[in-house]
Amino acid sequence: MFEKAAWLLILALAVACVSSPVGDDGRLLPGDHKRTLDHGGRARTYYLRVPPTVTSGVPLPVVFMFHGAAINAKWFKDVVELEDLADREGFVAVFPDGTGNVPFLHTWNAGNCCRYASENNVDDVGFTLALLEQLAALLRVDRNRVYAAGWSNGAMLAYRLACEHAEVFAAVGGVAGATGGSTCAPSRPMPVVHIHGTHDEFAPYAGGVGAKSRVNITHRGVESLMKMWRGLDGCAGEGVAEQLPDRDPGDGLRVRKTTWTECAGRRGDRPLRRGRRRPQLARPRHHARQQTRPRHPRHRRRRRALGILRKAQKNDH
Repeated sequence: MFEKAAWLLILALAVACVSSPVGDDGRLLPGDHKRTLDHGGRARTYYLRVPPTVTSGVPLPVVFMFHGAAINAKWFKDVVELEDLADREGFVAVFPDGTGNVPFLHTWNAGNCCRYASENNVDDVGFTLALLEQLAALLRVDRNRVYAAGWSNGAMLAYRLACEHAEVFAAVGGVAGATGGSTCAPSRPMPVVHIHGTHDEFAPYAGGVGAKSRVNITHRGVESLMKMWRGLDGCAGEGVAEQLPDRDPGDGLRVRKTTWTECAGRRGDRPLRRGRRRPQLARPRHHARQQTRPRHPRHRRRRRALGILRKAQKNDH
């Protein structure tokens, strides 16, 4: 029995070492990492994808990706599949884990939502900032290119970070989740991209209480959200709308994009990778993408995974 326990311990230690490879100098090496950070009396978990360009010593952009309510970072990371893009574009992809009573049903404290994190006043804003500082100690971070994005409850947290710490984040993006707090006063103009399905039954496009939502909050509508950000950023005009090409006529999905570019405080392009533009996350302009059906485009495996996630959210979102 002791011998078996010893082998299990050795195996566990081996897995732990592989999960976060570091060099002789203590800096992170390229690849996948799983790490923890003690914050607010909790051991918080997060996952990383470090690109091969980390070995060049050039400061790297960082993209925080926040999962939705009633799932966790590992599940979200596997669905999003951001690894190839992070390697190709040379940025660090960060998937932090929320908190909750059940290991795989986590939420974020976005101000007025959601569930465990909000009810227990978990300091997710402080956790994110502390995580960024830990990353800066483990690799070279480009402080001018730190981004926040999320889905549903994770999108709400991304917008809260933009409202409260615009000095830290270059731009934010949200999918199927609007600003969680009642006030927003960023210290500078904030580039925003928002994607939302018009048939969303959890966080309705028009706002209000979702028909399938189990959270007793009134969601902000997408038009109201974008109007708020246009006002904060001093954007003029009605924006330019375009219907995007239908890449898969059989999936029943249509996408319309509206862009506002005449905004105050434009600071020029800040691409994820020098010499290449990543307009959805990097340009100081506003995008609102409107999906006419809430199905995920093209990738059948991802659509199935998202369907499972929606079912998991049924009791918590």
